[in-house]
Amino acid sequence: MNIGLSRYFIRMVLFILLLGTVPLFFLGFFSYSKSTAISREQAIKGNMSMLYQTEMRVEQLLKTVENAVTQLQSSSLIQTMKNRTLTQYEFQYFDELLSQIHHLQSYENGIQDVTLVNYQQDWIGNNRILTSLSGLPKKENIDVYVQDPRNAYWTKELPIDQIPPGMSTSYGINFIKKVPLHAQNQKPVGLFITKITSLELNKILSNSSTSGKTMILDEHYQVIGSTQAGDLGKSYSSFSDVRLLSDGRKEGYFENEFEEQASGVMFLKSAYNGWSYIYIIPISEITKESRVIGWITISILLGIAVVILATSYIIARRMYLPIKQLVETIKGLTNTNAGDDIRSDEFQFISGRVAKMKDTHVKLENQIQSQYQYLRELFIFKLFQGKVSQSEINENLTFYGYFENWKRLNVISIQIDTLKDTRYEARNLDLLLFAISNIVSELIPMHRRLSPIQFDKFQVTILGSESENVNDVKSDLYERADRIQSTVKNVLGLEVSIGISNCYEHITNTPNAYHESIEALRYRIRLSEASILLHEDVQTGDSQTLRFPDQIEIELIDAIKLADTARVEELLNAFLESVFSTQLDFRLYQMAFVRLLVDLDKIVQPYGISLSTLYEGDHSVFVELFELKTVDEMKAWLQDSIIGRIVGILEEQRKSQYQRLSEQMLELIHERFHTDLTLEACSKALNYHPNYLKRVFRGELGVNFSDYLILYRMNIAKKWLVDTDMRISEIALKIGYSTSQNFIRNFRKTEGITPGQFREKL
Repeated sequence: MNIGLSRYFIRMVLFILLLGTVPLFFLGFFSYSKSTAISREQAIKGNMSMLYQTEMRVEQLLKTVENAVTQLQSSSLIQTMKNRTLTQYEFQYFDELLSQIHHLQSYENGIQDVTLVNYQQDWIGNNRILTSLSGLPKKENIDVYVQDPRNAYWTKELPIDQIPPGMSTSYGINFIKKVPLHAQNQKPVGLFITKITSLELNKILSNSSTSGKTMILDEHYQVIGSTQAGDLGKSYSSFSDVRLLSDGRKEGYFENEFEEQASGVMFLKSAYNGWSYIYIIPISEITKESRVIGWITISILLGIAVVILATSYIIARRMYLPIKQLVETIKGLTNTNAGDDIRSDEFQFISGRVAKMKDTHVKLENQIQSQYQYLRELFIFKLFQGKVSQSEINENLTFYGYFENWKRLNVISIQIDTLKDTRYEARNLDLLLFAISNIVSELIPMHRRLSPIQFDKFQVTILGSESENVNDVKSDLYERADRIQSTVKNVLGLEVSIGISNCYEHITNTPNAYHESIEALRYRIRLSEASILLHEDVQTGDSQTLRFPDQIEIELIDAIKLADTARVEELLNAFLESVFSTQLDFRLYQMAFVRLLVDLDKIVQPYGISLSTLYEGDHSVFVELFELKTVDEMKAWLQDSIIGRIVGILEEQRKSQYQRLSEQMLELIHERFHTDLTLEACSKALNYHPNYLKRVFRGELGVNFSDYLILYRMNIAKKWLVDTDMRISEIALKIGYSTSQNFIRNFRKTEGITPGQFREKL
C-alpha cells in the first residue's frame, strides 16, 4: 500500500499539523487583534488631539473678535453715538465712528465687516453704508437678532436674499452684541453685527486636516465651516447618528457611511458656544497601519506552518509503518484482490471486512429462520388440507421439534365475534388474528400444540394431550379456551368464540377435526357471543325437522306493508324465537331465513326492485346471511339492512300515492264546488273507499274534506259579494247550497258576520 496515498496516513499528518498550527494561528490572531486594536486606538486619539487643537484655534479667534467689539462698545465715542442723530451737523462723529470700525477690521482677527445699528436714533452704518434704519429694505431681518434673549452670541449669516443692502453677502458667521452691555429686561438701543467669513474658519480647519475632513456645525447642526467649501450650509439635523451629538456627550467616536465610503467620525461638543467640531476620516486610513501588521503576521505564520508541515510528515511516517504492515497482513487473509481499497482508510477497511462477515452471518441466520418458519407453517397448512402422508408427518414432526407422544388430538378454531363498537376496522382483521395467534402461543405450552396459524377468517391450532381419558381432555380444553377468551378480551378488547373438534387418536385425522371445529362455530347462531362450542355437544338435535312459522311470517309481511315499525319489531322477535326454539342443524336455520328473504323479495318486486339491488353490502344478500354468527346479529341485520329498506321503499311509494290522490280530490272540489259534492261522490270518481280518501286528504292537507269544501265555497262567496251585485240567495245556489239559510249559517260560522253585513262593511 502506498503511504503517500493512504487516507489514514494523510489524516495522521493533518492531525499533527493541526496540533501544531492551531495554537500558532490562535496566538498569531490574538497578537494581530491586540496590535490592530492598539494601532486603531492610537490613530483615533491622535485625530481627537488634532480636533481639540482646531477647537482651541477657532475659539481663540472668536474670543479675539468678541474682545475687540467689547472694547469698541465701551469706548466714549460709542457712548456718545448712542444719542447722535444722522444729520449733517453730526458728520464728524460719524466719520470718526467709521474710522474706528475700519481699524477694527484687521487681517489678524479675520473680521470682514462691522455694522452698528442704532434703534434709538434710527440709523445704521458700516464701511459701505450710512443711512436711515427705518428706510432700509429688509430691515425686519435685522430685527430678528434683537428678539434673541442673549446679549452677545454667534450665529450663522442670513440667507443672501434676506441680507439688507450695504451689508456683506459672503457666507460666514456673525457676532451679535447688544448695546448697552447689560440689556437683560429692556429693549437694546443698538446692535453691533460683526462678520467673519467662513473662509477664515476654513483656513484654520485646513491647517489641521491631513487625510480627513473637518467640519464645524452650529447648534442646529448646519455646516458653518469645512475644509471642503461645498459643505457650507449643509444640514445634518436628519443624520442618523446626530443623536450622539445631542445626547449630552462632550466628545465621542462612531462609524458610518459618508459619501458612499465607510468612515470614522470623531466629534467634540464646544462648551463655549455649543458648536460641534467633527473630523471625518476613511476607515481605510485609520486601519492603514493594521493592514501592514496583518501582512507581517501572515508571513511569519506561513513560514512557521511550513516547518510544522515538514515535521508532521516525518513523525506520521514513522508512526504509520506498523499500521501498514498490519493492513497488508489482513488483506492477504481475506481474499482481497490486489489494488482493492488502496485509497481507503486502513481501520475502515478492517472494520468493513469484519462488519461484512457479521452481516453475512446475520442474513444467513435470518434466511434460515424465515424459511424454517415458512416451512413449518406450510406443513401445518398441508396437514389441515390432508395433503401430507404418514411418513412425511413423522419426519416433519421430528424435524420441527414437535412432541410425538400424543394420545389424543383436537383442533380449536377461534373467530372474532364482531368488530362493531370497537376501536378496530375490517382492514385490521389479519393483524388481530396474528395477535390472537401470539396469545395462543403464550398460553399453551409448545409441547401441547403445533404452531398456531391463520386460516381464512379463523385462528386455528392443533392441540395434543398425553391423556387417554376423553373427559379429562375435554375439561382441559374448556379451561384453556376460557383462558384464551379472557386474555383476548383484556388485551385486545374483543369478544371471540371458540369451536372445538371431537377427540382423535392420530394426527392424520386433522382435516376432519378442523372441519368439526369450524362447524361447531356455526351453531353459535342460536347462542350468544363469546361462546365455547364443542362439536359433539352441539350435534344433539340434528334428527329433528324445522317447523317454519308461516302465520308469524304472514303477519310480519302485513306489518311491513303497513309500515308499522313497532309491530314489525314485535313479530320479528317472535319469528326468531320460534325458529331458534328447537335445537337443529345450523343449515336448517339458514334455510329458514333464506325462505324469509325470498318472501320479503316478493313485497318489492311489484315496484321493479329486488333485494339484490336494494341491499348495499359488499357481498350478495345470501352470502351475508350465511356469515351471520348470532341471533342478535341476525335480528340487527334483518331489521336494519333488509326490512328497514323495504319499509322505506313502501313509504316512498305510499307518499307518492297520497299526494296524487289529494291533488285529484282538490281538483274535484275546485271543479264541482257548486254541486252537492261529498266524500262518497269522490270515492266513486276515484274508485277508492271513502274512509281511505278521508284519511289521505286529512293526512296530506291537515284539514277534513268537508271543512276544506266549506272554506273554499266561502272564499268564492266573499269574492262574489265584493265583485258582483248578485243577491245572497243567488250566490247560495251558485256555490252549492239548496237554501240561503244554510249558506248564511255557514258564512256566519266561518267569518263571524252574515253575508249582508260583510257586503255593507265593504
